[in-house]
Amino acid sequence: MLRAFAIAGTLAVFLPEALADEIEVTAITFNVRVGLDEAESLRWRNRRQLVVDLLARHAPDVIGLQEDLSFQADDVAEGLPGYGAVGRGSLGGRYGELVSVLYRKERLRLVDWGAFWLSETPERAGSMSWGNVFPRSVTWCLFETAEGARLRVYNTHFPDDREDLRVKCAEALLARIASDRAGGSMSGVGFASGPTIVLGDFNAAPGEAAFEALAGREAPLADAFKVAEERGPEHATWHGFQGRPQGGRIDHVLVTPGLRVERIEILTDHADDTYPSDHFPVLARVAIPVPDAGSRR
Repeated sequence: MLRAFAIAGTLAVFLPEALADEIEVTAITFNVRVGLDEAESLRWRNRRQLVVDLLARHAPDVIGLQEDLSFQADDVAEGLPGYGAVGRGSLGGRYGELVSVLYRKERLRLVDWGAFWLSETPERAGSMSWGNVFPRSVTWCLFETAEGARLRVYNTHFPDDREDLRVKCAEALLARIASDRAGGSMSGVGFASGPTIVLGDFNAAPGEAAFEALAGREAPLADAFKVAEERGPEHATWHGFQGRPQGGRIDHVLVTPGLRVERIEILTDHADDTYPSDHFPVLARVAIPVPDAGSRR
C-alpha cells in the first residue's frame, strides 16, 4: 500500500459525492498496437478498419487508446466522425505515443483536457525518471453531459519492462488524481471532485504490485471488473494476435469508490483469423451520478 494514501485525509478525496439520479456512460480501453510492424499481416493498414469497425459497433462514449502514433490516432478519428479526439505525443507535440482520448460529441461536452508525464517533472513534455527508457504520459479530460453529470477521465500506458517502474508510475498517477480531486490543477474549471474513470494498459495484472497500488484491497481506486454488477468472462487481455489469452488481465477500467459499474466485458471481436490488435479491449458501462439542480456548478 502506498504511504501517500495511508492517511484518511488523502483517501477522503476519492470518496463519492452525495448525488441524485444517474446517467449511463460507456468507456473502452484499447491498446491498438503501435503501427510499426514489419510483418504484412500485422501492419496498421491491414488492421485499421478492424479497429474502427470494432469501436463503431460498440459505440462507447469514451475511448482510451494506447500505443497510438499520430497517424493511427488520425485514422481512428477520421473513421469515427461523431467523435472528438485529444492527445499529446509522449515525446512532445505529436511525436511518440499519444494515449488519445476520443469522446462521443452527442453525449459529452469536453470542458478541458491536457497531458502530464509520469516522472518527477510531470509538466515537462518527454520527461523520464526512475530509469524509464521511454517517456510515459497521461491524457486527462473533463466532461459534462447535458443532464449535468460530471466525469473526469485519465488514460495512460505503463512500462512493460520493470515492476518497480510500474509502481512508481502508479504512485505518480494516484498523487495527481488525488491533487485534482482535492481542488488542485483542475480546480479552475469547477470539477474539484466527482466521478473518475481511469483507462489504460497498466502491464500489471491483479495481484501484482502496481495494480494493487492502484486498485487493490486498500487502494484508492476500484477494479471495475470486480465491482461490476454484470461481467463477461475474465481472462488475459494480451493475446499476441493469436486470439488465445496469455498471461494476466493487464488492460483495465478503474473507477473511484462508489461509482456503480453496470457491466464490463473483454471484447474479442475479429474477422476470420485477423485481430485488430494484440490486446483485447475492455468495455465498461458505468452509471454516472447527476447532481441535484441546486448543486450544479
